[in-house]
Amino acid sequence: FVLVLAGLLVLVVAVLFTLVAGATRAPFISSSGNSGNALAAAASFGTPQTYYVRTDGSDANGGTSNTPGGAWLTIQKAADTMVAGDTVLVQAGTYAETVSPLNGGAAGNPITYQAQGLVIVDGGNVRCNAFAISGTNQLVVDGLEITNQPDCGGADSAITIDNADNITIRNSVIHDTGRDAIYFSGTSSYGLVEIILIYTLDVDGSTPPGAGPHTFRTTTLYNAGGFGLENGDATNVFENNIFWLATIQNTGLGTFSYNDYDAAVLPGVGNISSDPLFVNAGGADFHLSHVAAGQGSDSPAIDAGSTAAAALGLDTRTTRTDSVGDAGTVDLGFHYAPSFGTPQTYYVRTDGSDANGGTS
Repeated sequence: FVLVLAGLLVLVVAVLFTLVAGATRAPFISSSGNSGNALAAAASFGTPQTYYVRTDGSDANGGTSNTPGGAWLTIQKAADTMVAGDTVLVQAGTYAETVSPLNGGAAGNPITYQAQGLVIVDGGNVRCNAFAISGTNQLVVDGLEITNQPDCGGADSAITIDNADNITIRNSVIHDTGRDAIYFSGTSSYGLVEIILIYTLDVDGSTPPGAGPHTFRTTTLYNAGGFGLENGDATNVFENNIFWLATIQNTGLGTFSYNDYDAAVLPGVGNISSDPLFVNAGGADFHLSHVAAGQGSDSPAIDAGSTAAAALGLDTRTTRTDSVGDAGTVDLGFHYAPSFGTPQTYYVRTDGSDANGGTS
């Protein structure tokens, strides 16, 4: 009897241990301290997936190959499917949609929306947002062109980020929208906006109040109908940017370093107020004038930044019309990708062959 009782006691303890252990695995807590999606947490134990979207795909496909019969049709299908660590490679074309991510990523395993070639998210002057991000942390939006979102009022903007932490917007162009280009609201914190070109907006260029801090760097913001930068947090950081025909609200808040601003020399280190000499701003060409590239004079924004271009990964991108990479100290403002054609994705595996094309 004693042995049977002891056995039952061991069994009860084992069951309780299993239940407690399972409870401690959910919900997943992100590095920002917010609860993440439980599905995203579970995915952090699996292999990250790469998905494909293309204009001749179908949302009935599996999304796992870059073919008409394998890729998805909409970015939203990827947004409904991806979990922590996953990437979607969006192929060249125009996408008429608003993307609302369902899941968030995790520290070190963000969910990434990556353009391959010229990818345009067009609002058609009827869709308020290109991306409506709400409560989903750890996302990266990389390489998109976003345009024609109307003014829907309130916090709506081309990219709206509400109560979401660690959101990165990079290598993208946002233009000709009726509302803000990028809006951080609610408790959003640790946003990163880098290598962005924003121009010709009816209202504000970017509104980064949130909870801060947010970082804006190597960005060009030109011709905003409202504030170019509606700054509202003392912890925000602005470095290596060009703000031209774009008024900054609250220049006394945050840290401004190595920026070119048309209205005045901003407080802080390395700031200037000199015409950046865009090649043709009226024609939406925001390359900087370089004598070496054939223009008549050098822009004061050349080599005017905070550190070496290579340290920011910008030595392979360019501010020049001849596509020569940025060498030495980083130039201020947006850097274009070199005109080497459509970016390619290649694959290596242990049972492959170097005689193959490497594309599958």
